[in-house]
Amino acid sequence: MSDLYLGLDIGGSNVRAALTKNDAGLIGEVHRKPFKRLGSAYKEVEENICSLIEETLIESGIDHKAPKAVGISLAALFDRETGNIEYWPNNNEWNGFPLKKYLEEKYKIPVILEDDANSAAVCELYSGAAKGFSSFAYLTVSTGVGCGIILNRKIYSGTHGWAGEIGHTKVQNCNNVCKCGASGCLQTLVSGPALLKRAKTLAGEYHSPCGEGLSCLEDVVSLAIEGEQWAEKVFQEAGEYLADALTNLIMLLDIPLILIGGGVSRAGDIFLLPVIKALNANLEGRKRRAEVRTALCGDDCGVIGASLLAVNRCESGEL
Repeated sequence: MSDLYLGLDIGGSNVRAALTKNDAGLIGEVHRKPFKRLGSAYKEVEENICSLIEETLIESGIDHKAPKAVGISLAALFDRETGNIEYWPNNNEWNGFPLKKYLEEKYKIPVILEDDANSAAVCELYSGAAKGFSSFAYLTVSTGVGCGIILNRKIYSGTHGWAGEIGHTKVQNCNNVCKCGASGCLQTLVSGPALLKRAKTLAGEYHSPCGEGLSCLEDVVSLAIEGEQWAEKVFQEAGEYLADALTNLIMLLDIPLILIGGGVSRAGDIFLLPVIKALNANLEGRKRRAEVRTALCGDDCGVIGASLLAVNRCESGEL
């Protein structure tokens, strides 16, 4: 029996694959390719997923060996029993597609699906900023806000399989309407698109010529570092909103560590320090303490976490 496991990270823009050996970590490089839209889930799975699986095996020189299992990280809602995709916001063509069954029948090996934030949390647990911790929460702050929760070294997925939707918790009474249909959700206030929108509004209120032509969050980060008051305010506000949500999470779960990853986290201390300051103020006197760290595993955290999940669920069942 092979001791090789394959991890996949399926995103709306890119697909990644990596091989893991159960006792030796990653084998070779992470393989990447752009996701091609073809208007059909079956065609897209064959072109983007199956072709990358086969290319990864061949390029690794082990095309004659089948992996023992495949772990898949995916930012979609899926049925945890059947592995059918219920809703993928990035690509509605996949809604209803039996991904697990399709790949298991094609390759004759087990396929394990997991939420992308949970997969990233597993990567951080074994290889990143959460090493040495048994319980923590991993937040990805990007175009949305996701959360993976690890309790006693196990993913906590909840009754329906989708615990950790912190991005859809209400943190303010406002008219910011979320994609979920509610208003005041965390991700309408701290996600990348939300911060850029707020920056443009504040620049106008401050009558700042620096706000003209803002096209990306990196511009706002640079202006905040340079001391532009309205740009600093963008991150101060976001830090307070995020700290409020994290306070609730810590009070409920009493976890000692919060990891923050995703594109917005690349803003560094301009984004992170206001979160830490507000969180410490919130927790003062509540007999809770939690450390906030930047996640370490980067863009490959999903695919690495997925491969580690395949290993652990097949070998030990720990996660």
